[in-house]
Amino acid sequence: MSQPSQIPVIVGTITATLLGVIVTFIFTSYLQSRQAKTDACIRREHFLSELLAAAVDLLIAAKALREAHARRTTWRYLLSRHRDAHARLP
Repeated sequence: MSQPSQIPVIVGTITATLLGVIVTFIFTSYLQSRQAKTDACIRREHFLSELLAAAVDLLIAAKALREAHARRTTWRYLLSRHRDAHARLP
């Protein structure tokens, strides 16, 4: 059996160990929650960048269609089609 003078040392060691485990657990939980928030922010920013890229692609496509349509509705184009249609008549 241990001597009475060693009991406070053993209790102090066990208390310090338990305190270390508790502090480590709390700090690890805090770091994990911070990492989860950071990851969520990164995912949100990635989603927004993909959404903006898709919007830009749509705007570019709309502009290309508008320009193609505008070229086909100019007076010169319409007159050339009209002349071509009359040239093909028997």
